[in-house]
Amino acid sequence: MSIGPVSEVQIWPVLENTDRDVIISFGTFNTKPAEIPCSQRKKGRPTPGLSSRAGLKFERSLEQPRVPRAIGFVPRTLEILDHLQVSTQLLTDGVHHRHMHTYQDGVRIKTGEPYSAPTSRYGSFLSYSCGDACVSFLQQLSNIGVEVEFGLELVDIDAGPQGILAVLRDVKKGRDLLINAKYLIGADGARSFTRKKCGFVFEGTSEDIPSMSMDAFVETDFPDINSMNFVRNQSGTLFVCAKPNGAIRFSGERKSLEDPSGNGEFSADATLENIKSIMHPYKITFKELEWFGVWNDAAHVHTPAGGLGMNSGIADAYNVGWKLYLDSQGLAKPCLLDTYDAERRGIAEQAIRISGSLVRLYSATPIKHGSPGLNSTVAKELASIIARNGLNFTGMLEYNPNPLNLRDSDRTLAFCSEFAILAGTRAPDAVLRRLRKPADDKTTWLLNELPAPGVFTILVYVGMLLTETAQQLDAAQRHIASAESFLHRFKVSRREGLFHFATVVHEEAISVAKEALTKTKFLTRSVYIDVKGQFKERFGVPAERASVFVIRPDGYVGACLYLEDFSFVEEYFDGFLVEKRV
Repeated sequence: MSIGPVSEVQIWPVLENTDRDVIISFGTFNTKPAEIPCSQRKKGRPTPGLSSRAGLKFERSLEQPRVPRAIGFVPRTLEILDHLQVSTQLLTDGVHHRHMHTYQDGVRIKTGEPYSAPTSRYGSFLSYSCGDACVSFLQQLSNIGVEVEFGLELVDIDAGPQGILAVLRDVKKGRDLLINAKYLIGADGARSFTRKKCGFVFEGTSEDIPSMSMDAFVETDFPDINSMNFVRNQSGTLFVCAKPNGAIRFSGERKSLEDPSGNGEFSADATLENIKSIMHPYKITFKELEWFGVWNDAAHVHTPAGGLGMNSGIADAYNVGWKLYLDSQGLAKPCLLDTYDAERRGIAEQAIRISGSLVRLYSATPIKHGSPGLNSTVAKELASIIARNGLNFTGMLEYNPNPLNLRDSDRTLAFCSEFAILAGTRAPDAVLRRLRKPADDKTTWLLNELPAPGVFTILVYVGMLLTETAQQLDAAQRHIASAESFLHRFKVSRREGLFHFATVVHEEAISVAKEALTKTKFLTRSVYIDVKGQFKERFGVPAERASVFVIRPDGYVGACLYLEDFSFVEEYFDGFLVEKRV
């Protein structure tokens, strides 16, 4: 089906016959964002008229800033970045916020843990400069031979001989590039050219509540300035969070920002005074403004409140990346790519709803579906939002049943729901110790032991290794070795496979495990000891019955069954993979 004619190719010279596997369009940003460029930072105490004397021009803008201004990462995002091996610098340099304090009229009335994640090693929000993170990610991409091209604008797309025909405009060089690609990913935001060209429309409504964010270096007697805070009084509401470079992020509703002269000019000084009034009775002096942005929520997919945008985007990419890889290798049935929309759309809708609730709380606007009651307070409403949406704040969300998350089957009862986790939930992390010769006391985390993205893990828990368990292990070994097993039917190449095997044993059954596992080939490649019982507890497996979990390349559980039903793993992979023998 044609997306639309390529209408702008002839404007400039065209460089044709350039091929790519994937084009990712990040879109463009307004050239006049409402922000303070780094080159124009000014130190000193702000006074009336500072912005004009410093040469800082603030303008209303419905666009995002040129530089991404997300403030940090939730626990699930940290797990993803850790799996991609790009988290080391972030974890070293970032600020970990485990608690959020709520202040009302200058008094701290509540302390909570909105980012607590019991089944993750990360139980905090990591504050980190998104701009610095982007630089770090780009450098690490460059280290593995992937270059991101800047200065190109996607101006037209059509159906091409290999999937997508795209026109990229290089304004500086004065030419258009005509590119054939298998896939086009439109990651270009609320004003997406890709979305409009394909004829997709936004559904639902947005919160038309003006918002602002500011990063500043300050001096203050506010006791929790180096923490994460929700501050409110009759002057307004602020989200206050410390950043790793010593700056403080202030976010909230855009109040009292109009120039008193009434000429419609934006006033930064009024914003600073408004922040001071909200922080009262604590004193605050602004020493340096690092960045300042204002926008109307109607121009965004959702408000910045809650820090859900960048984290959702990373999870989106992590979800679709390995699916595109399998499809590009001719291994995926059409339903595999369909699961991206099925799994991520609902989560995006939740992010819009939650951020809308938070921004209404900032602005004292009645919260939809809220239940304030006679004794309601802002602190109670905030706690209620967090309690109802805890998995969203931590990123530990689950996906509904689909071919990738097999909870039941018309053919067998093997895929059971008797465990603490279900197919479609993120695999819990757990402390393990690798079973080695000689013995090694060094512990590791389960999610650290998963292979690189693109590979499924067949995770076997053998518990106490009773007699019948040893027999089941032998049967599983014979099945895997057979020519008709998933291991041999679905392959990328002779040297590159799709499957990794790992086995976890109960700490009290180590000696028995060594003897039983010597008879197996595949299940002994990676053997771990459940040293603290975390695996048994978090997966909810009985010690006396062996179990099997299929872990998807993105760390989600795809299927749960008992070891005695191991052969039914074939049905799971038949649901979305195309047989390819090499």
